[in-house]
Amino acid sequence: VVLFATPAFAYLPNSVLGSIILVALRGLLLQVYDAKEYAKIKAADFYVWAISFVATLIFNVTIGVVIALAANLAVIIIRTSRPSIQLLGWIPNTEIYRDRERVEDAVDIEGVILMR
Repeated sequence: VVLFATPAFAYLPNSVLGSIILVALRGLLLQVYDAKEYAKIKAADFYVWAISFVATLIFNVTIGVVIALAANLAVIIIRTSRPSIQLLGWIPNTEIYRDRERVEDAVDIEGVILMR
């Protein structure tokens, strides 16, 4: 569609093209108002979003994407280098094992340590 519609856009003024882009990206720009919710859900993902948003505004889209990829890669490396370890306990009369710190009914099995 873009390939065939490009000649029609050639004669439009830059201000009109800019406004078309802004209207198309309105939903993306309105995500700034949801930033507090993002920060509550996962702080690391919020920081990656904020870094990429600011980098794109300060520099350009290409550099913003590169910085976003680098920040996301750093978060992935940090998360995988520090995995969460859980000690599991057995929930009586079931075949279910859950984290002992989160589930009060989970009990230890004598002579067995279950880790996840």
